[in-house]
Amino acid sequence: RPPPALPAPRAFPAGEHRDTDWCCRDHDHCQHVIHPFTARYGYRNLRWHTISHCDCDRRLKECLQRVNDTASRVVGQAFFNVIQVPCFEFTYKEECV
Repeated sequence: RPPPALPAPRAFPAGEHRDTDWCCRDHDHCQHVIHPFTARYGYRNLRWHTISHCDCDRRLKECLQRVNDTASRVVGQAFFNVIQVPCFEFTYKEECV
């Protein structure tokens, strides 16, 4: 069963760490991402991994904190503290016309 506040998955494998897996699966489906060695939204990603919008990373962190087991803590430590995967925000420039 996914952690509270997450929709139930349609077809998702059940396993020992399914709650943590659900958090990661949700993050993997982030709508706004920049794939490795591409540019999008005014940002250039020169890393070997995808970077996501900061809202998606915040949801991942909150989800992992709700799960709060060994697997979720290991994933959170690796993602946010060891690898320190960056995220991006949308910024809006004011232009005079």
